[in-house]
Amino acid sequence: MSAAAEVPAELAISDARDRLADVVNKATYAGSVTYLTRRGRRVAAIVPLARTAADEAKVREAAVAAACRELWSSVQDADQATKERVRQVIDRLIETAEDAADGASVEAAEAEREAGARPVSWESLRDELDS
Repeated sequence: MSAAAEVPAELAISDARDRLADVVNKATYAGSVTYLTRRGRRVAAIVPLARTAADEAKVREAAVAAACRELWSSVQDADQATKERVRQVIDRLIETAEDAADGASVEAAEAEREAGARPVSWESLRDELDS
């Protein structure tokens, strides 16, 4: 995308129609979000696919954590055997949610690679962390 084709962070829907390819390229290759506006109010967003997958995974993980907290608090007056069974169920739920989040992260990374993102070498990462 050239400087002439720069897409602002907010764009009126009427302008986005004419610049849709630029807006999509900005999301795909630069990882940027463009908010579409109508009468100056944000009404939609064009976001990188990898970002939406990661956001959805975070929402699911937070929902599972909240449900587990509620479940655990509901058995505080129960006998020890019941608490142990509930604890095992909670552990399985959390493990499943973490696995799903990991899967979403892998899918997001694959989407970035397909969109043309270049992988970061271990050496480059190590040098950055050491500095």
